[in-house]
Amino acid sequence: MSSTPDTAPEPYYVSARREDGDFRLLAGPYDTHAAALADVDRASSIAMQLDPKATWYAYGTCRVKCDYREPGILNRRGLMPAANPVADEDPAVQANPFPC
Repeated sequence: MSSTPDTAPEPYYVSARREDGDFRLLAGPYDTHAAALADVDRASSIAMQLDPKATWYAYGTCRVKCDYREPGILNRRGLMPAANPVADEDPAVQANPFPC
């Protein structure tokens, strides 16, 4: 796996993937892949403090190829500062946080 930053223009997130394949967008969106990469350790450390099972999750980054730009879970909970502040009060987003 390469840690060379991607240069595509879509938003990037720090992500966590569980052993069952389920995933979550922990932090973001970031305008650059390099910024998301820089927060992987911080976001994973916070996740592990909140959930003992998070030790077993795989952490990395992902690029979202659609108009989705909602804050990551840790950003919404105020546990990480917003990378790019976005309102997250939309009930549709709460019901389906991964629409793409």
